[in-house]
Amino acid sequence: MGEKHKASIEWRGAVSGVLGESIHYGDAAGGVTQGLLLWYSAVTLRDYNNRDYALKYIRNLRDKKISSTVILWPRPIIMMILGEQPFEEVLKTGSGSLLLAECIENAEVDLLKRRRLCQTLFYSACMDRNNGDETACMEKMWACFRLENPILELEWYLARVECVIE
Repeated sequence: MGEKHKASIEWRGAVSGVLGESIHYGDAAGGVTQGLLLWYSAVTLRDYNNRDYALKYIRNLRDKKISSTVILWPRPIIMMILGEQPFEEVLKTGSGSLLLAECIENAEVDLLKRRRLCQTLFYSACMDRNNGDETACMEKMWACFRLENPILELEWYLARVECVIE
């Protein structure tokens, strides 16, 4: 927190480790989280080389054959970032509704839905930032941060820094 350049270096190392197979674990979706965090830091720092590297990594994960018919979370987030799934569909997949207000209600009583909503809001905010809409970005960052702390999600803590420190 507050060490954006150091974090970016760490997340690039994590992505490189997954690609080079020195890291054999990550999230259930095959290491999507490392790529998403690198993409966030690159967008925030306006580091176009790392942004392109993260997007290449994310596309590579998307293109990997899935042995299961179940789409593991956070794979829907990469589909949103790549413009292949709208925000509302990711909301529905992760939190049970196309409507943000209903998703927030669901998240109040269901930790898994809260965790997924946190990530959906956070990365959608990053998309807004990437597209030059900082106002929309910060609205979603605040919505993410206003959720009860989902405990494990780095994105909630990053949104907190975005809202409180920035």
